[in-house]
Amino acid sequence: MLRLEKVSYTTDAPRFKSIFEDISIEFPCNRNTMIFGDNGSGKTTLTKLLMKFVPPSGGRVEGGTDIAVGVFEDFDNQLFFSTVFEEFNSIANIKDMEYDQAISVLNLKEILKRNTLELSYSQKARLVFALAYLSSREFLIIDCPPNDEKIDIMICEIIKKKSRTIIILLPERDSRKINGKWDRYLIKDKKLLKINGN
Repeated sequence: MLRLEKVSYTTDAPRFKSIFEDISIEFPCNRNTMIFGDNGSGKTTLTKLLMKFVPPSGGRVEGGTDIAVGVFEDFDNQLFFSTVFEEFNSIANIKDMEYDQAISVLNLKEILKRNTLELSYSQKARLVFALAYLSSREFLIIDCPPNDEKIDIMICEIIKKKSRTIIILLPERDSRKINGKWDRYLIKDKKLLKINGN
C-alpha cells in the first residue's frame, strides 16, 4: 500500500513555497486512482513524494521504489541506454507474456533496433511506459501521460487484468476517457479533495 499520513511539503530555499499541507491518503492495491490538478498545483511533487524521491517537510510517507515505479513527463531522463533493445534487456524478471503484450499493444516492435536518441516524442513515451510496466512493481504512477491512444489501450488492459495498481496525475481540465473504475481526487489549495469516481 502507498500511504501519505499528515504530509506537508515546502520547497527548499530560497523560495520556501508551501505545496501541500497536512494531507493524508491511502492507495490500496487494485484501486486505481486519477488525481487532477492545475499546472503548478503539485502533481509531480506528489509523485516524487510517493516514490520517496523527495522527503516530506512533515508527516510520514509509506511507499517508495520497492513497490512503485513512476513515469514522468521528461522521457529523456528515464532512458539510460543507446538502443531500445538495450533498454528492454536491462530489465530483470521480464515475463514473456507481459513483454509480448507491451511490445504489441504499444507498437514497439518496429523500433527495437533503433537508437533511443532517434525516437519521436510519442515513441519515447510508449517506451518509458513499457519499461515502467515491465518493472513488475505493484504500483504504476503516471505523471501527466501524453494523450496517446496506444498508452490508453495498454492502461485499460492493465486494469482489466489487475496486473498493476495505477495512479494517474492529469491536468484539471483533461477530458480523456479511460475505461475502468477510478477513485478521483483534485489537488486544490494544498489539499487532496475526493471527487466523484466512476
